[in-house]
Amino acid sequence: MNYRVLQPPSAVRGYVLAYWTLESGHRNSPYIHRTIADCCPELMFHYSGCFDELIPNGSPVPSFASGLHAATDCIRRFRIDRRFGIFGVTLYPYALPFLLHASPVELLNETPDTHALLGRAGRELEERMMTASANSERYRIISEFLRERVRATESRAIPFSRQSGI
Repeated sequence: MNYRVLQPPSAVRGYVLAYWTLESGHRNSPYIHRTIADCCPELMFHYSGCFDELIPNGSPVPSFASGLHAATDCIRRFRIDRRFGIFGVTLYPYALPFLLHASPVELLNETPDTHALLGRAGRELEERMMTASANSERYRIISEFLRERVRATESRAIPFSRQSGI
């Protein structure tokens, strides 16, 4: 198992806590990943292999290939029985409305895929992330995507002026 944490570029650090990768080679037995309650949402791209979520009765339900693990107040379990690779983006809790135009309250405990979350832009982002030849390319792709989102957010901001009394 190989887990790496990567610093995001400075242009997105106000919204992104970290990028990360998790990879595993051939598996002789299933790998069970457990999540805990967490206020930080994560964009995830399963570029190799795809997990099943184990619902409370133990039944497997297919998980997304790419999507958002929103903030959660519960424990979840995921299983895979083959090699896998994930590129993840851990966002600050306040970043969802700015970067993804999504409500953190409405998404609590939800896991929408990138298509549902971002429409055509989500499908295009997924395609680029999945077909990238290496994590360095995924880093560049997601950084460009998030930089554009930050620029769009900043261009909508109301300027502050001391002279206007605001």
